[in-house]
Amino acid sequence: MKIHSFAAFLSGLLVIGLLGGCTAASPETASSQPEVVADPDATVVKNQLAQWGQWGGYGTVYITPEVITPKSPSDFLELTFTGLSDKETFDRRVDDFVKNPSYVFTASFRCATETVDVVVNSEFTQEKALQEAERFAYLLGQMPLGLRGLVREIWVHDGNELAGGGNESILVHSGYADQEKDFIEEVFAHEAAHTSLDYDQGGIVDRKLWAAAIASDGVFVSEYSAEFPDREDIAESYGAYLIWALHRDQGIFSEVAQLIQAVIPARLKYFESLGPDFGPLSAQCG
Repeated sequence: MKIHSFAAFLSGLLVIGLLGGCTAASPETASSQPEVVADPDATVVKNQLAQWGQWGGYGTVYITPEVITPKSPSDFLELTFTGLSDKETFDRRVDDFVKNPSYVFTASFRCATETVDVVVNSEFTQEKALQEAERFAYLLGQMPLGLRGLVREIWVHDGNELAGGGNESILVHSGYADQEKDFIEEVFAHEAAHTSLDYDQGGIVDRKLWAAAIASDGVFVSEYSAEFPDREDIAESYGAYLIWALHRDQGIFSEVAQLIQAVIPARLKYFESLGPDFGPLSAQCG
């Protein structure tokens, strides 16, 4: 169950001394390198999850919908329709890459120098495709600037399937975005972290330094992170980092931020070392 109350989250976190959460698995390619691992005794124990309160401890996306909200700034400026063309994208309904005629819109942003193509399956009408493209371009414009560094396209399909990151893209199915509308900004941040930060996707996180941060912290931030440490720990930890950074920059979530600081200080220090572009988008960009 997803938490909508910090009281339940805090009471659960204090019981076992960890923070947790995440979203959908992503269509990333498998790594040919050894997995990042930590002491198994330090991971979340599944039979303790009942003590975590309403949140459940599985994914950091669902700690709170207040990390980024519809009222948060976005530097999205405009869309330019570039035409209908055959585009290869990942579609979770068939769990594979497909090539479909797609509407292509180029999105521009106030503070980001790179444009991003929003590729919308032509199963939508052109009018609906424009609405979907605007919806998700605005969402991308709410993400920290650094988190968009490798995002070149947003892939949009119909259906209620999980979101995904990697492949220089963010994948989203419109039905899933509707269902998860309270948390869709947090979902986008998680998937953008896969795309721009994950070392297996060509992201900027250094694999060895990240492994050292895991070893230093000695615990995982969520059950999902513990279950898939090599694939999910970066994106999971980044969700917690945003909450911590919001308190640092804007003075909110103070109790939760203190707990995050106590749980994954080495990971927070690593994200902070990446620079201010990886913190919350500044109001002057919105």
